[in-house]
Amino acid sequence: MRPRAELRAAARQPTRWWWLSILAALPMLISVITLPATGFFSGDAGIKLLQANAFADAGAAWPRRIDYPAQPIDPSGTFTPRFLLALDRGLVAIFPYPYPLMSGLLARVLGPRALRWLPAAGALLTALAAGALARWRRAPGAAPLAATGVLLATPLGFYGAAAWGHAIASAFVVAAVWLVALGAFGERMRMRALFAAGLLLAAAAWTRTETAVLLVLALAPLSAACSFRRRLGGVAIATTGAATGLIGAAAGQYAALGVWLPVHIAANVTRHGVLSARWSASRWAAIRELFAPDVWCAAAVVLWIAALVSSVWGRERWRAAAARLAMTAVAASLLAVIVVPAWRVLLLGLGPAGAFPVRTVTAGWMVLATLPLVLLDSPGCTRERILRRLVGFTSAWSVLAYLAISPLPGGYQWGGRFFLPAAVLLCVLLAVNLHEHRSRRRSESLVIGAAIVSGVAVQLFGLALLHHVCRGNARVAQAFATRTSHAEVIVTVTDYLPELAAPLWSERVMLDARRSEDGEALLARLSRAGVDRWTLAEVVGESSGALVARRTLVAEGAARWRWTGTEELALTGRRLRLHRYDSRARPDAPLLVDAGRASPE
Repeated sequence: MRPRAELRAAARQPTRWWWLSILAALPMLISVITLPATGFFSGDAGIKLLQANAFADAGAAWPRRIDYPAQPIDPSGTFTPRFLLALDRGLVAIFPYPYPLMSGLLARVLGPRALRWLPAAGALLTALAAGALARWRRAPGAAPLAATGVLLATPLGFYGAAAWGHAIASAFVVAAVWLVALGAFGERMRMRALFAAGLLLAAAAWTRTETAVLLVLALAPLSAACSFRRRLGGVAIATTGAATGLIGAAAGQYAALGVWLPVHIAANVTRHGVLSARWSASRWAAIRELFAPDVWCAAAVVLWIAALVSSVWGRERWRAAAARLAMTAVAASLLAVIVVPAWRVLLLGLGPAGAFPVRTVTAGWMVLATLPLVLLDSPGCTRERILRRLVGFTSAWSVLAYLAISPLPGGYQWGGRFFLPAAVLLCVLLAVNLHEHRSRRRSESLVIGAAIVSGVAVQLFGLALLHHVCRGNARVAQAFATRTSHAEVIVTVTDYLPELAAPLWSERVMLDARRSEDGEALLARLSRAGVDRWTLAEVVGESSGALVARRTLVAEGAARWRWTGTEELALTGRRLRLHRYDSRARPDAPLLVDAGRASPE
């Protein structure tokens, strides 16, 4: 069957099962509709919004730049927010450009909510590709189960509602794995499917950099059971597709931003040099956060790795041992994903963010997704072994290669966002094996059921946390909009404040003083620009930099600003302080202090 016909066939499965997939997508879709359009889970989405708005500007010329309203004060871009890079004639976001570009073009029709709808579409396409991959195993009834599982029991639904590109990249990766299986491991080599798989892997690499390690999937035809000449031809066509995609994406970036090399890679290598001591330390930090993000998760993750290796490459007796390891891992992960958060909520009275540390769930999807690999009693048919090896290799390689080469230690928000394709692919096997191997011991069924219930509970809780954080972050921009005036200069000393206030970028003049080692340099620029009134914004306990709120701030040349009051706002677990300064206030004038607020030292 041709790839297009195969995908259509996967979508035409019995409706009595597909309605489960529709229900599984509802929590994500409801979140996309009800979340604030410009309130984000992470501040870096605000920078993507700025780049998307630049692409959405129908009257601007290409390549596109982000306007810098503070340029008259800061022409060199010294005080720009993090994640922005000064190029000729403006700024660009250092993140991969495809997601902001697609969002910007879509925003002309849907407005700023396009930044959410695009990941949601990516999640739905990922679910459809997961169904097609399940059907390739000749398990047509498992296709809707796979689509349901990846939407409801993995972090896919969370990232489909968050303003990030991980769900989009996952759609490319899962579709590429399906095309590799279809093109390389069928009765005959399908060159067009392998070429398309290479293209999709290149698109994934340009959308989310961590997926670049999966470009080695272009070499998968080497393991096909066919002649050497056919295998070599399959590798050549898949590699050609990947190279074509990479070159085409580079040309697209040049047209969009005016530079060929990926901006995000150049910026990260500059800050985190691969051979530097900081890079070496970040490897240990990344491994520690993956293996033991929480004391309750450490045992589960170690057992997961042992079970995965044993089940994919082990013999039958190893698989039996791996099954027992998985049972123990499930028990450990249940403590991490259900018992501990419930204890924190009921007994300690903590809110969503404090009750369920976002890194704790890294173990949840691992154990859940490994169950199909360790609960089988036989090696299975040829197709089953091929799919096991392909999915197992893809999943393990995506985790281990990232840990080895990435200069960044982070990425473990809500289930490990850098490893989302691995979670989705392993969950496909779970759906297939649940459908095909229905006769099992009652203890095994109980373990499987508990793991699935915990996975669903975790992801629903994740959507609740997403609402909690996004609405809280949206209030930062609302506070700036209501508490400051149009075109007012706002100096921030907390790193993420300019990002959360990105919707007001064109209406306020924002300067980020967090990175400045000399606060007097910024004061001197304000003096030269003739700024007589401005606001210093900080989050209590999270400010950094040399510029500290005081009763009097003096710049070079004796320019002087008097503090005229401080306003403190409670914003969902944090306190935002706005310190007002005015050079027109008389030295002997009484200080205008808001009632009940302490003055700076």
